[in-house]
Amino acid sequence: MTYQSALLIVSCILAISVCGWLVVRLSSRVESLSKKTAEQNKQLLELRSEVQALQDALHEIRAGSLGVGQKVRDLVSQLQETKAAQDELKGTEPESKLYGVATKMAKQGASVDEIMQECELPRAEAELLVQLHQ
Repeated sequence: MTYQSALLIVSCILAISVCGWLVVRLSSRVESLSKKTAEQNKQLLELRSEVQALQDALHEIRAGSLGVGQKVRDLVSQLQETKAAQDELKGTEPESKLYGVATKMAKQGASVDEIMQECELPRAEAELLVQLHQ
């Protein structure tokens, strides 16, 4: 065996060793990447599930807000009707104020004529108030 043959054999053994070492390193790296990929796939599935849950919740909120909007419109309509009725009652309010003033005067001892003159009430009503509050 010559020196060149021995050198060639040592070089081949060294090359085979390096290749073996590279195969071990690469397989370790592939295994590590496979684990990371599996973890990322699991996270992706969890995130998709969360996104779906959030989309469902958003859909429910939108549906609820439509119902709230209709309820607000109904309440505004009722408020307008109530305001109209209140405005209508305000038209009769001076009359009720006169009866309040007449009642107060009767409680303070005013005469029937004073109540008739101040509150513009008929005699019968003024007499009734005086009799009730003596």
